[in-house]
Amino acid sequence: MMGMTGYSSISKDTKFGRISMSLRSLNSRFLEIKVNMPNNLIVGGLGDFEKVARDMIKSKLKRGKIDVFIAFFSKGQDS
Repeated sequence: MMGMTGYSSISKDTKFGRISMSLRSLNSRFLEIKVNMPNNLIVGGLGDFEKVARDMIKSKLKRGKIDVFIAFFSKGQDS
């Protein structure tokens, strides 16, 4: 049996600002996925990202509690 507890994070600079994503997994009997992202990203066109992220996770994992955290730090007001 492989361990199900883990943590990972990544950050990327873009022309609009810096986006950071972290993922935390805990052992659990069922698959529970929670995606936390700022409302301005949902309204700004990434609303489908939550569904894509969930589908990617479901294709790889059968169980566990998965928390996905996304943050965006804008370079300027107009971004």
